[in-house]
Amino acid sequence: MESSSATSLDAIPALVATFRRALIAHGDGRFEQPSPERALAAAAAGPHLVAHTGFTLQRLGRTRAEPRAGHFDVLELFAFVRPAQPIAPSVTALARSLMIERPASLPEQAMTLRVAAEMLLDEAAQLPGRPMAARVAAAMGLSRWVWSPLLLERMDPEGRAKASPRMDTWRELPEWEDAPPLGQPGSMPISPEEARAHLSAIVGAGAETRKTQSDYAALAAQAFKPRSQEGEPSVVLAEAGTGLGKTAGYLAPATLWAERNDGTVWISTYTKNLQRQIAQELARVYPDEREHAEKVTVRKGRENYVCLLNFEEAAGRLPVLVERETVALGLVARWLSATKNGDLQGGDFPAWAWPHPGFANALTDRHGECIYAACPHYRRCFLERTVRKTRASRVVVANHALTMVEAARNAALADLDPEERSVPPLRYVFDEG
Repeated sequence: MESSSATSLDAIPALVATFRRALIAHGDGRFEQPSPERALAAAAAGPHLVAHTGFTLQRLGRTRAEPRAGHFDVLELFAFVRPAQPIAPSVTALARSLMIERPASLPEQAMTLRVAAEMLLDEAAQLPGRPMAARVAAAMGLSRWVWSPLLLERMDPEGRAKASPRMDTWRELPEWEDAPPLGQPGSMPISPEEARAHLSAIVGAGAETRKTQSDYAALAAQAFKPRSQEGEPSVVLAEAGTGLGKTAGYLAPATLWAERNDGTVWISTYTKNLQRQIAQELARVYPDEREHAEKVTVRKGRENYVCLLNFEEAAGRLPVLVERETVALGLVARWLSATKNGDLQGGDFPAWAWPHPGFANALTDRHGECIYAACPHYRRCFLERTVRKTRASRVVVANHALTMVEAARNAALADLDPEERSVPPLRYVFDEG
């Protein structure tokens, strides 16, 4: 006998669309191919299984920004069941993430939506931390999120979560601990030959050997030699054409110096995209995920990280929030338990889930209102955790503004007892300075 959730899901038609065509697949196997206008009217008349409600209705010609209430958005279900796993808003991306056959036609897309929904609901029944996840689902149900009853049936058949719906997942976050500051790094140099050899190891044995890239790495190694005179640091200005592989070229001597001297190299960039590119290149230096997570830190301004106090205040407005805002907050609540760094802006939170572009801003500190140690969430703060991780990292990837702020801060702390502050970075790389 089928469960009631499966039966009710079978009764929901699936709606997929391109900018020219639409298809509705019913649970009994019937297919309709209405005009975009008729499909839009059908979507307005009743709930459908979709992959991103807003994008689907836009393809059908909707021009007004309307509330997305009522539709079974499988992407939202994915973000709930698999938090902090970024996914593109498409049926193909769903199939890829769930490791099912990629659909090649609109009918196959519709069937994939149904299969994906069933897989995710079954997975929800085995989620770690189900009691807390069920309370979040119950809280999202206060604003009539359509997935809430189906999720609660799988995660909380006894009905306990309905008695205490809430989103306070921050209570289960681990507290950070202060690590002892690193000592003064060594000053052993990196020879041009060592930089070339380390570059070869980074790019891999099967990669094309490029003499110009190898020469660039050898030149960059000069920046890591000890000072010849007090107050005169070693400086190298290096320029090369697009496509040479400059990032790997300077990472070779930089990471080799950091490992050899037990020190930290700050890599300062101009854009977030370049930060992301450098982090990807560093995955080749540290292919082991745990080693990469331990030795590499991407630092951004505090306006990028979720503020737990702001989130608590936003979640406290339930159930007066509209459905779209409640869904976003519920997905953030689930994401808090799984995110690697708490970065809401370009991190591992799916940006397509925001009800409007400015919604994420209200959950971050964009106005300098942080109260630091006076905050009840200070010991769980993602930014404070990242700051402390920075002090023990081999490579820190930051932007120019943050790099300069940190340099000024270290100068301001110069008069403190050395035991009360960490050793400031001694090696910097300014990429696109």
